[in-house]
Amino acid sequence: MMGRHYAAVIILLIIVLFGIYPAGKNTGREEALLQERFSAAELEFINANGIAYKDLEPYLKYHKFDIYKYFQYEEVRFKHGYTHLESLNHVHNPDYYRFYHQPREALFPDTPLMLVNKCHYLDKDYVPGDLVNVRDYDIDYIVREGEEICLRKAALDAYVEMYEAARADGIELMIFSGYRSYEKQSVLHYQVYNQDDSISARPGFSEHQTGYALDISRPGDGLTMLFAQSPSFAWLSANCHKYGFILRFPAGKEHITGYTFEPWHFRYVGDYAETIHAGGLTLEEYIFSNLEI
Repeated sequence: MMGRHYAAVIILLIIVLFGIYPAGKNTGREEALLQERFSAAELEFINANGIAYKDLEPYLKYHKFDIYKYFQYEEVRFKHGYTHLESLNHVHNPDYYRFYHQPREALFPDTPLMLVNKCHYLDKDYVPGDLVNVRDYDIDYIVREGEEICLRKAALDAYVEMYEAARADGIELMIFSGYRSYEKQSVLHYQVYNQDDSISARPGFSEHQTGYALDISRPGDGLTMLFAQSPSFAWLSANCHKYGFILRFPAGKEHITGYTFEPWHFRYVGDYAETIHAGGLTLEEYIFSNLEI
């Protein structure tokens, strides 16, 4: 009898000292916080299922959190080893990596993180309002009859800074492509690339239409794999993030980007480039892990 008494005292001390509560048991303060956030029906669901506030708390900062999907979030989180945000994003965006399957409008269209890919599109009449022509800058770019190369101002200003740093290091860079209209992409996809989705985006699904993407190479390499073996590509790989750029379609990430490795295709993302580069991430992965979608 005495042994049971001591055991009960020890368990009580553990609960008091370490704040360990049985599943579903909330403090008075936690109950008050739940009542502020949830409706009567939602509170009934929480209590009936013995859901503890401490288990809900990591989700409460997210606007799309749905209490009735809580167990679905948790199942996905443990199955895939996701964070709470990644689990929520997965549940609410099951087609995030399913190319051309129920596509949605571009994500974060008013930021350098604008996501346009095989799952997110721009309308045919979308044209960035701050395009500037590369001819107005002292940089190298390819000249094609009847064509002009433009980029959004922030992207081009950053590129010029990167170009000058590369030139100071004896590195040769040339812009081959920048902003591309919906109509131009349509011609390329259907007439030039014969609708090959692995190397060409469908119209509306090309991030060249954002004005943040550009193709960079050397005159002798063009847009070929030769560029991947050049000192210029090595320099860009090591330095482009310092100027707000990322290599958009890296090798080994084809299942995420939907494109084969393109050593010439770079994307301006601004201040986010450092984190994306440090994590070895694609734009898709960064958004999925860091932003609610």
